[in-house]
Amino acid sequence: TYGALVWSKTISEAAISVTTDGEVILDGNAHGGYLFEMVIHNTGSAASYRLYYNNDTINTNYRYTEHYTNGGATHNITGGNDAYILGLSVLATSGRINWQGVISIDGAGYISTNGQGIQATDDMLRNDGHYKAGTVSNLTRIDIIANVANGIGINSRFRLWRRM
Repeated sequence: TYGALVWSKTISEAAISVTTDGEVILDGNAHGGYLFEMVIHNTGSAASYRLYYNNDTINTNYRYTEHYTNGGATHNITGGNDAYILGLSVLATSGRINWQGVISIDGAGYISTNGQGIQATDDMLRNDGHYKAGTVSNLTRIDIIANVANGIGINSRFRLWRRM
């Protein structure tokens, strides 16, 4: 189960990135992982998003998979070698996605995320998976980065609850 809210951020000025760094002390080992929620309002150009752990922003250190349904058609993308959290699908200008998932670190030091969401303005249902290819000693920082300026618009919201 999940309990205490450890981080909540609502964007008041459009941004390209959001980070837990300097805002909360994460301890993935002690907390046992996190429930992660993001509601992104895109106010810039069409955007895609990447998720990074512990300030490691080298895309080839991550893998992702996605499955989504759009307009009745089902799509699968597997084996991607990148840090995409929302896969290669792009959130359209003036788009919105509500997504939640679980971020966990296992006993061997691998961090993974899996989640689901609704990309409401694009009529898209999503299931996404993401993991860091190498091991870490702990999960201490999370960064979400859009590929375009203002890809994370005003009133976008991010939350983490620790595992109990």
